[in-house]
Amino acid sequence: MDTQEFIITAHETLEGVERAIEQLALDGVETYPIEAGLRLIFDDGAEISLVSDTQDQQIELRGTQEPVAFYYDSTEEQWYARDSERPLPEVLGTTLGHRLARPVQFDDLI
Repeated sequence: MDTQEFIITAHETLEGVERAIEQLALDGVETYPIEAGLRLIFDDGAEISLVSDTQDQQIELRGTQEPVAFYYDSTEEQWYARDSERPLPEVLGTTLGHRLARPVQFDDLI
């Protein structure tokens, strides 16, 4: 994937995450666009961020115990965690579910 395609794909994905959180009307978390990413701030002041890294062509989930890097599989048209091969919607849903103490499903929204 060339750099321009990556930038567009990452941007569309981050916008999709923001829309999905709004559609789910998740209480306890707010989204804020940041340079090359999206910040999620929880009611208790904790935050996590999704940041696109153009050089490594990945999206990183930061603010968890360990950052999680996602690569884009253009055949599947999906982002997968480099370490576990879990799709981004599943990892993000699990992460938010732990923070909000309730199940969060993004499967068809991102």
